Amino acid sequence: MEQIDILRKKDAVFWYVILIFFSYFFLFRIKDSLLTVRFVLQRFLWEAWQDLTLIILIVAAIASLGLGIKTEVCLVLI
Repeated sequence: MEQIDILRKKDAVFWYVILIFFSYFFLFRIKDSLLTVRFVLQRFLWEAWQDLTLIILIVAAIASLGLGIKTEVCLVLI
C-alpha cells in the first residue's frame, strides 16, 4: 500500500513539473510572438503614414465625419 502511495505521489509530482514547465514555455512563446506582431504592425503603420495618398484620405475621412456629425446635431436641434 505504501509503495502505491509513493508511486502516485511521484507521478503527481512528475505531471505537476511537466505542467509548470510547459505553462512557462508557452507563455513566453505567446509573449514573444505578440511582441513580434507589435513591432511588425508599428513598422507597417510607420510606412503607411509616409504615403501622401493615405494621409489625404485620412484627412478627408475625418472632415467627412466631423461635418456629418455637425449636420446630424443641427438637424436634431431644429
